[in-house]
Amino acid sequence: MSAPANSSASSSGNSFGNDATTGEDSALLRKVIGTWSGERVSVVLNLVAALPESEAMRCFVPLYAIRLRGGSLVLTEVAFCFQCHNAMSVPIADNTQPPTWFTFDPDSKPAEDLLYLPRSCAG
Repeated sequence: MSAPANSSASSSGNSFGNDATTGEDSALLRKVIGTWSGERVSVVLNLVAALPESEAMRCFVPLYAIRLRGGSLVLTEVAFCFQCHNAMSVPIADNTQPPTWFTFDPDSKPAEDLLYLPRSCAG
């Protein structure tokens, strides 16, 4: 998976609400704690693509989400629950599409690296 040339990603420490940095409503993000562009976006997307599958559980209480943009357009938001091994991608640009669910192994190296990124922004 590669990032579009004008893409950026934001990371959230909570879910649901309004993006305080842009005022945009959000399906998954409450507080944006970091924004990445350029090569960093490719790193994030490669980590998401490298997440191995896992057995799904049921809680889905995501603590972190990412927002993917193409320029100023929000393309999708992806929320991760590291407890139940589920992630949900919500297409924003094409809101006629339903959310997509996938499982991931939260103990895998890509998941640990992905989890480090928003935590490093939060301080």
